[in-house]
Amino acid sequence: MKRTIVVGDIHGCYHELLTLLEKTGLRDEDLLISVGDLVDRGNTSKEVWQYFMDRPNTITLMGNHERKHLQGIHNYAQEIVKIQMGEQYPHFLAWAMTLPYYFETDDAIIVHAAMEHDLPLHVQRQDVLSGTTAGERYLEKKYAGQGVTKDKLCQTTTETECKTTTDTTTDTAGQTTTETEHKTTKDTAGQTGRHTGVTTSAYWTDHYTGTKPVIYGHSVTGHLPRIVNNTYGIDTGACHGGYLTAIELPGFIIHQVKVEKDHWKEQQAQWQIPVLESKDWDNMEISAIQKELDRLAYKESPAIKDYLNNKRSYLTDLDASLPTIKAQLDLFASAHSERLHEYPFKTFLYKSRSGNLSVTDLRKSLHTPAKIKQLQHLLSDSLLVSRSDGQ
Repeated sequence: MKRTIVVGDIHGCYHELLTLLEKTGLRDEDLLISVGDLVDRGNTSKEVWQYFMDRPNTITLMGNHERKHLQGIHNYAQEIVKIQMGEQYPHFLAWAMTLPYYFETDDAIIVHAAMEHDLPLHVQRQDVLSGTTAGERYLEKKYAGQGVTKDKLCQTTTETECKTTTDTTTDTAGQTTTETEHKTTKDTAGQTGRHTGVTTSAYWTDHYTGTKPVIYGHSVTGHLPRIVNNTYGIDTGACHGGYLTAIELPGFIIHQVKVEKDHWKEQQAQWQIPVLESKDWDNMEISAIQKELDRLAYKESPAIKDYLNNKRSYLTDLDASLPTIKAQLDLFASAHSERLHEYPFKTFLYKSRSGNLSVTDLRKSLHTPAKIKQLQHLLSDSLLVSRSDGQ
């Protein structure tokens, strides 16, 4: 019998994925579905992507992390993956553009994050389905005062919500089960944390009354899936050292493997310098560079401190070069007053000739390191040509 295997948020945990799929006994004819968030945070995002891209009979849904890459919203996790992907990154983006936001089988509806309980599937909002910040805010407004809080959710987890085990394979009818409270959830920064009394993004499940089960990820439920009102939350925090979870259809059999380390914590430490080195500092606004350096000032790593101090010195040296650049422009404007229009930096020359050029003007106009260095090179080349012409 052909089966469907639905896997929760993988987040770059490739080796655990292979172990989980081996545990399910995945066959070539089985349909493999990812709820999305294949990449980011884990140590092998590229390998996970290549597996899902290359395997026939496979569907990947659009997660909020895939959307971040597509929209160029590069936080630390996305910056790491961009480096890891290397020359393959444009191919990853092209692939991600084709991802659907939901999928429906005979047995279940699968989405990445959430859905509105009172709307048909085909008119659901993409930001809700994929769990973006905008989508979560929309749901918060829609269900304001109607949902449960995280604290309440933690206190009211029922027997039916927890019929699975972390070390065995079982069905949701659940003869051998372990009941636990769900201790973690994703906050808006995507980290795991204790319940705080804030409405969870999974609150839509409290209103779902559909006869067809919904399988979703995105919100970390703890070590066990959250099963309530015919909905199955299967993001069990793999990249944070939790579990990677899959549901086998049609029997709704839950499979899990333990992730032995907090990959995300390890990746954050490992990739700090490469991520900093990959930034296009020279084409950033100098004010933005200063803000970024201030934002990272709390870092305790000696290597990070050295890197940031070198960047600060670099900015100081560039700013200190502006009076010299002004003096060169003034000299050039005086010596070539009839030919100012011939030079690419003629705007500065005209201001200098009229006596209106100041270092403050240069600081405003040359607002990236690249612009300062470009003018330095142009002036240097033009002065050399000028001297050559005068000989």
